[in-house]
Amino acid sequence: MNFLSHYFVRSRPNDSLFNLGLILPDLFRGSIRQFELTLPGKNSLLEGCLAHIKDDKQFHASLFFEQGAEACLHELKQAPGLEEVERKWFLAHILFEMLMDRLLVRHLPGLCLRFYADLESADKSEVHAFLKAHHVSDSEVLLRRLELFTRAAYIRNYTDNNLFGYSLTRVMMRVGLPELGFKQRADLQACVNRLEQTWFKEVQTRIFEMKQVTA
Repeated sequence: MNFLSHYFVRSRPNDSLFNLGLILPDLFRGSIRQFELTLPGKNSLLEGCLAHIKDDKQFHASLFFEQGAEACLHELKQAPGLEEVERKWFLAHILFEMLMDRLLVRHLPGLCLRFYADLESADKSEVHAFLKAHHVSDSEVLLRRLELFTRAAYIRNYTDNNLFGYSLTRVMMRVGLPELGFKQRADLQACVNRLEQTWFKEVQTRIFEMKQVTA
C-alpha cells in the first residue's frame, strides 16, 4: 500500500492523469483484472497504471524490499502481543510499504501536497472513460472510492502514530485479517518505533535506495 512511494519514484510534472494512474492498480485492486492497450493513441492514465505494475515487479523482486520486509517480519515475530496474528509475512509486507510512505511524509512534506493536488486536478471524465474501455461494471463505485481517498487524504496523517496504526489496521481488515485489539495495536506501534530507530534510521539512504530500485 505504498501510494506515495509510487508517486515519488515515477511522477511526471504537469501530467496529473499519469500520476493518478500510478495509484489506480492498488486503489482499484481486483476491479481491473488486466491493463491492456485498449485505448487509442497515447493515454497518460493507462501509462501510469502500466508504470505502477512495472515498478511493483522490480520493487518486490529487489534486495531492498527483501531486506526491509524481513526486518519488519523479525520485529513482528518478537512482539509479545502479536503471537496470534496470522500471516505475519503479509503484514510485514504491508508494514514495510506503509513505513516507506511515512518516511516520505516526514522528510519530504511537499511531496504529499503535490500528490493530493495532482489527484484533485486530474480529469475524472478521463477516469470514467478508462473504466468504460476496460468494461468495468462498478465504475461509479470506483469513482466514489477515488473521491473519498482524495478527500480523506489520510496519508498526510502518517506522522501521527495513532492515525498510522489505524490506517494499518484498516488495511489488514480489508485483506481478511482480524482487527487488532488495543494491546496489539500498542505492540505494533512498538515495532514501528524500533524499526524507525534501526532499519529506517538512515533516512536519506533509504529514500535513495528506494528511488534506485526502479531507476
